[in-house]
Amino acid sequence: MEQPLAVDWADVGHRVRRLRGSPGADRVFGAAGGHGFELLPPLTSAEVAGAEAQLGISLPADYRAFLLGAGAGGAGPYYGLFPLVRDAAGAWGWRALDIAETDLTRLAEPFDPGPRLEAMAHLWASAPPYVTGAGGAEYRAWSRAWEETLDDPRLTTGAIGLCHEGCAYVDWLVVSGPRRGEIWFDGRPADGPVEPRLDEAGQPVTFAGWYLQWLSEAEATAW
Repeated sequence: MEQPLAVDWADVGHRVRRLRGSPGADRVFGAAGGHGFELLPPLTSAEVAGAEAQLGISLPADYRAFLLGAGAGGAGPYYGLFPLVRDAAGAWGWRALDIAETDLTRLAEPFDPGPRLEAMAHLWASAPPYVTGAGGAEYRAWSRAWEETLDDPRLTTGAIGLCHEGCAYVDWLVVSGPRRGEIWFDGRPADGPVEPRLDEAGQPVTFAGWYLQWLSEAEATAW
Protein backbone atom coordinates (compact mmCIF):
# COMPACT_ATOMS: atom_id res chain seq x y z
CA MET A 1 0.00 0.00 0.00
CA GLU A 2 1.32 3.42 -0.94
CA GLN A 3 -0.27 6.86 -0.73
CA PRO A 4 2.15 9.14 -2.59
CA LEU A 5 2.49 12.61 -1.13
CA ALA A 6 3.95 15.58 -2.97
CA VAL A 7 6.86 16.29 -0.62
CA ASP A 8 9.90 18.49 -1.13
CA TRP A 9 12.30 16.21 0.72
CA ALA A 10 15.23 18.59 0.28
CA ASP A 11 13.21 21.21 2.16
CA VAL A 12 12.34 18.61 4.78
CA GLY A 13 16.05 17.98 5.28
CA HIS A 14 16.61 21.73 5.66
CA ARG A 15 13.84 21.95 8.27
CA VAL A 16 15.35 19.06 10.22
CA ARG A 17 18.84 20.56 10.26
CA ARG A 18 17.46 23.96 11.22
CA LEU A 19 16.11 22.40 14.43
CA ARG A 20 19.71 22.04 15.67
CA GLY A 21 19.68 25.75 16.50
CA SER A 22 16.20 25.86 18.03
CA PRO A 23 15.83 26.97 21.67
CA GLY A 24 13.96 23.80 22.64
CA ALA A 25 15.92 21.25 20.63
CA ASP A 26 16.74 19.22 23.75
CA ARG A 27 13.05 18.86 24.53
CA VAL A 28 12.48 16.68 21.45
CA PHE A 29 12.66 13.03 22.43
CA GLY A 30 15.74 11.26 21.08
CA ALA A 31 17.54 14.43 19.96
CA ALA A 32 19.76 15.15 22.98
CA GLY A 33 22.46 12.51 23.15
CA GLY A 34 20.86 10.80 20.17
CA HIS A 35 20.43 11.89 16.57
CA GLY A 36 20.93 15.60 17.32
CA PHE A 37 18.93 16.50 14.19
CA GLU A 38 21.82 15.30 12.04
CA LEU A 39 21.08 13.66 8.69
CA LEU A 40 23.55 11.72 6.60
CA PRO A 41 24.08 13.11 3.09
CA PRO A 42 21.46 12.00 0.56
CA LEU A 43 22.21 9.03 -1.67
CA THR A 44 22.47 9.34 -5.43
CA SER A 45 20.00 7.76 -7.82
CA ALA A 46 22.71 5.31 -8.89
CA GLU A 47 23.36 4.32 -5.26
CA VAL A 48 19.70 3.72 -4.47
CA ALA A 49 19.21 1.79 -7.70
CA GLY A 50 22.29 -0.28 -6.88
CA ALA A 51 20.98 -1.05 -3.40
CA GLU A 52 17.59 -2.06 -4.78
CA ALA A 53 19.17 -4.31 -7.39
CA GLN A 54 21.45 -5.94 -4.83
CA LEU A 55 18.61 -6.50 -2.36
CA GLY A 56 16.11 -7.59 -5.01
CA ILE A 57 13.44 -5.07 -4.02
CA SER A 58 11.92 -1.76 -5.02
CA LEU A 59 11.81 0.63 -2.07
CA PRO A 60 8.50 2.42 -1.33
CA ALA A 61 8.39 5.64 -3.34
CA ASP A 62 8.26 8.03 -0.39
CA TYR A 63 11.15 6.39 1.44
CA ARG A 64 13.15 6.26 -1.76
CA ALA A 65 12.52 9.98 -2.28
CA PHE A 66 13.64 10.65 1.31
CA LEU A 67 16.94 8.87 0.69
CA LEU A 68 17.49 10.94 -2.45
CA GLY A 69 16.34 14.31 -1.16
CA ALA A 70 16.77 14.45 2.62
CA GLY A 71 19.41 11.95 3.73
CA ALA A 72 20.45 8.31 3.96
CA GLY A 73 19.34 8.19 7.59
CA GLY A 74 19.78 9.93 10.92
CA ALA A 75 17.33 12.36 12.51
CA GLY A 76 13.76 11.15 12.70
CA PRO A 77 11.13 9.73 15.03
CA TYR A 78 12.32 8.55 18.45
CA TYR A 79 16.08 7.80 18.20
CA GLY A 80 16.24 8.41 14.46
CA LEU A 81 16.38 6.36 11.28
CA PHE A 82 18.89 3.58 10.80
CA PRO A 83 20.94 4.60 7.75
CA LEU A 84 21.15 2.72 4.49
CA VAL A 85 24.88 2.31 3.94
CA ARG A 86 27.37 0.24 1.97
CA ASP A 87 30.03 -1.72 3.85
CA ALA A 88 33.68 -2.16 2.92
CA ALA A 89 32.80 -5.10 0.68
CA GLY A 90 30.23 -3.01 -1.21
CA ALA A 91 27.17 -4.69 0.30
CA TRP A 92 24.17 -2.48 1.06
CA GLY A 93 22.21 -2.73 4.30
CA TRP A 94 20.80 -0.82 7.25
CA ARG A 95 23.19 -0.05 10.10
CA ALA A 96 20.92 -1.00 12.99
CA LEU A 97 20.87 -2.38 16.51
CA ASP A 98 20.83 -6.15 16.97
CA ILE A 99 17.15 -5.99 17.91
CA ALA A 100 16.23 -4.41 14.59
CA GLU A 101 18.44 -6.19 12.09
CA THR A 102 16.79 -6.59 8.70
CA ASP A 103 16.90 -10.08 7.20
CA LEU A 104 18.35 -9.03 3.85
CA THR A 105 18.19 -12.59 2.52
CA ARG A 106 14.38 -12.62 2.77
CA LEU A 107 13.60 -8.97 2.18
CA ALA A 108 11.89 -9.68 -1.15
CA GLU A 109 9.49 -12.21 0.42
CA PRO A 110 5.97 -10.87 1.08
CA PHE A 111 5.42 -9.42 4.53
CA ASP A 112 2.70 -11.56 6.10
CA PRO A 113 2.83 -11.78 9.91
CA GLY A 114 -0.83 -12.81 10.18
CA PRO A 115 -0.35 -16.58 10.72
CA ARG A 116 2.38 -15.98 13.31
CA LEU A 117 0.28 -13.36 15.12
CA GLU A 118 -2.63 -15.80 15.26
CA ALA A 119 -0.30 -18.40 16.73
CA MET A 120 0.87 -15.85 19.32
CA ALA A 121 -2.70 -15.01 20.32
CA HIS A 122 -3.66 -18.68 20.62
CA LEU A 123 -0.58 -19.53 22.67
CA TRP A 124 -1.06 -16.53 24.96
CA ALA A 125 -4.66 -17.56 25.62
CA SER A 126 -3.53 -21.08 26.54
CA ALA A 127 -0.91 -20.04 29.12
CA PRO A 128 -0.99 -22.33 32.16
CA PRO A 129 -0.67 -20.85 35.67
CA TYR A 130 2.84 -20.10 36.87
CA VAL A 131 4.04 -22.78 39.27
CA THR A 132 7.51 -23.08 40.82
CA GLY A 133 9.52 -26.25 41.37
CA ALA A 134 8.89 -29.62 39.78
CA GLY A 135 5.21 -28.81 39.36
CA GLY A 136 6.04 -25.97 37.02
CA ALA A 137 7.09 -28.16 34.07
CA GLU A 138 3.98 -27.30 32.08
CA TYR A 139 4.56 -23.58 32.50
CA ARG A 140 8.23 -23.87 31.59
CA ALA A 141 7.36 -25.75 28.40
CA TRP A 142 4.80 -23.08 27.54
CA SER A 143 7.33 -20.33 28.25
CA ARG A 144 9.87 -21.89 25.88
CA ALA A 145 7.21 -22.14 23.17
CA TRP A 146 6.24 -18.50 23.77
CA GLU A 147 9.84 -17.29 23.44
CA GLU A 148 10.23 -19.25 20.19
CA THR A 149 7.04 -17.66 18.86
CA LEU A 150 8.22 -14.16 19.81
CA ASP A 151 11.57 -14.75 18.12
CA ASP A 152 10.06 -16.08 14.89
CA PRO A 153 11.89 -14.12 12.14
CA ARG A 154 8.90 -14.52 9.81
CA LEU A 155 7.07 -11.87 11.82
CA THR A 156 9.14 -9.20 10.06
CA THR A 157 10.12 -10.94 6.82
CA GLY A 158 9.77 -8.44 3.97
CA ALA A 159 10.26 -5.39 6.19
CA ILE A 160 13.13 -3.07 7.11
CA GLY A 161 14.03 -2.42 10.74
CA LEU A 162 13.98 1.36 10.45
CA CYS A 163 13.82 3.00 13.87
CA HIS A 164 14.44 2.22 17.55
CA GLU A 165 11.93 3.76 19.95
CA GLY A 166 13.79 2.74 23.09
CA CYS A 167 13.26 -0.26 25.41
CA ALA A 168 13.79 -2.53 22.36
CA TYR A 169 10.64 -1.33 20.56
CA VAL A 170 11.17 -1.06 16.79
CA ASP A 171 9.33 0.47 13.84
CA TRP A 172 9.45 -1.51 10.59
CA LEU A 173 8.87 -0.34 7.02
CA VAL A 174 7.19 -2.96 4.83
CA VAL A 175 8.83 -3.28 1.42
CA SER A 176 7.28 -6.47 0.01
CA GLY A 177 3.75 -7.80 -0.30
CA PRO A 178 0.30 -6.16 -0.16
CA ARG A 179 1.17 -4.05 2.92
CA ARG A 180 4.13 -2.50 1.12
CA GLY A 181 4.83 1.08 2.20
CA GLU A 182 3.26 0.81 5.65
CA ILE A 183 4.96 1.42 9.01
CA TRP A 184 4.46 -1.36 11.58
CA PHE A 185 5.18 -1.20 15.32
CA ASP A 186 6.92 -4.12 17.03
CA GLY A 187 5.56 -4.57 20.53
CA ARG A 188 7.15 -7.93 21.28
CA PRO A 189 9.48 -6.61 24.02
CA ALA A 190 6.34 -6.27 26.19
CA ASP A 191 4.76 -9.49 24.86
CA GLY A 192 2.70 -7.44 22.42
CA PRO A 193 2.05 -8.03 18.72
CA VAL A 194 3.53 -6.62 15.55
CA GLU A 195 0.84 -4.26 14.30
CA PRO A 196 0.34 -1.43 11.79
CA ARG A 197 0.64 2.16 12.87
CA LEU A 198 -2.66 3.90 12.18
CA ASP A 199 -3.54 7.56 11.64
CA GLU A 200 -6.46 9.38 13.28
CA ALA A 201 -8.81 7.98 10.64
CA GLY A 202 -7.70 4.45 11.42
CA GLN A 203 -5.76 4.09 8.17
CA PRO A 204 -2.26 2.58 7.95
CA VAL A 205 0.53 5.15 8.13
CA THR A 206 3.08 5.35 5.33
CA PHE A 207 6.69 6.48 5.69
CA ALA A 208 5.94 10.04 4.53
CA GLY A 209 3.02 10.50 6.92
CA TRP A 210 4.99 9.01 9.81
CA TYR A 211 8.09 11.14 9.22
CA LEU A 212 6.27 14.39 8.52
CA GLN A 213 4.11 14.04 11.62
CA TRP A 214 7.27 13.64 13.68
CA LEU A 215 8.80 16.71 12.07
CA SER A 216 5.74 18.86 12.70
CA GLU A 217 5.61 17.78 16.33
CA ALA A 218 9.35 18.35 16.73
CA GLU A 219 9.06 21.88 15.34
CA ALA A 220 6.12 22.64 17.62
CA THR A 221 8.16 21.43 20.60
CA ALA A 222 11.47 23.03 19.72
CA TRP A 223 10.46 26.50 18.54
